[in-house]
Amino acid sequence: MIEYETAARKNPHRLLTEVVFKNLGAKREEVVLGPTAGVDGSVLDFGTKSLIVSMDPITGAVERIGWSAVNVNANDIATFGVEPIFLVSCIMLPEGAERSTVETITRQMDAAAKDLGIAIVGATANQPGLNKPDCGRLHYRRN
Repeated sequence: MIEYETAARKNPHRLLTEVVFKNLGAKREEVVLGPTAGVDGSVLDFGTKSLIVSMDPITGAVERIGWSAVNVNANDIATFGVEPIFLVSCIMLPEGAERSTVETITRQMDAAAKDLGIAIVGATANQPGLNKPDCGRLHYRRN
C-alpha cells in the first residue's frame, strides 16, 4: 500500500498511463473517449445520444464534502459543454462513523443536486477503515 501511495503522489499521470489505463477491461465501440490523463470524463456514443461519464472522489474535505462531491463532478461534466443531469454516489466512511455524519453528507449532496437540477440515481456507503470520509462518485450526463 505504501509503494502505491508513494508512486501515485510522485507522478500520478505516469501511474495512470503505465498501469491503470493498460487494465481497462473489454474494448467497446461505444467508447469514443476513454480514460485519459488530464481529462475528467469519458464519452460514450449510443447512436442518437452520447453519454458523458465522470468520477472524481473528494478526499480530505470534511465540512462540505457532500456539497463538494456534487459540484466537483458537475464541473467535470460541464467542461464537456453539456448539462450535468445524473449522479451515482459512493460514500466511503471511516470506521465507527456516526449516523449524523452520513446524514450531513447526504443532506449536502441533496441540496447541491437540487440547486443544479441533478438527480442522484444511485448511492452506497461503505466503511473500509479510512481515517476520514471519502466521497467518491460517478457522474452521468447527456448532450
